[in-house]
Amino acid sequence: MMAKTKEMKDYKCFLKTTTVDQIAFYSWPVNKLQLKIAKLPARKVPDRNDGKRAYIKEVVECVGLHETFNTAAGKKLDSLTVR
Repeated sequence: MMAKTKEMKDYKCFLKTTTVDQIAFYSWPVNKLQLKIAKLPARKVPDRNDGKRAYIKEVVECVGLHETFNTAAGKKLDSLTVR
């Protein structure tokens, strides 16, 4: 019998929220990536330590933590985001 392995991977997602566009970081099972992305809209964004807990309006894109975003806006915001 083969044991089911739940390979986890770190992702960064470019999000449009109720306050600002931002990058958020997640760690998800690789085989559930699309499901996890689909569940993000209407959830609160992880705390950015600025006291503003925005809601996610849209997930523009999610990529592996060390990968590059496809959109110009995602690339620009990623370059400004503190890890």
